[in-house]
Amino acid sequence: MATSPAAGNCFHTQPHPAAPERRGVEPGKARFIIDVVLAIHRRAMPRWLAEPDTTLAQVMAQAAAELREVVAPPAPTIR
Repeated sequence: MATSPAAGNCFHTQPHPAAPERRGVEPGKARFIIDVVLAIHRRAMPRWLAEPDTTLAQVMAQAAAELREVVAPPAPTIR
């Protein structure tokens, strides 16, 4: 991940897809995966900070479940 030297801090501003690529993931797909993970993290972080009795893993799982609900096709119904 690249850092922003102008900001004078160690916060990462650009994810680096090298780790997924080292595992054989195509570069465009690696970037897509990283973007999705960052979106889930952005959704979960405020909840985690606001809910002291929950873990970051729990709110990350909730955010991922919300994403699945939106993008997954509905389950077939039995008639």
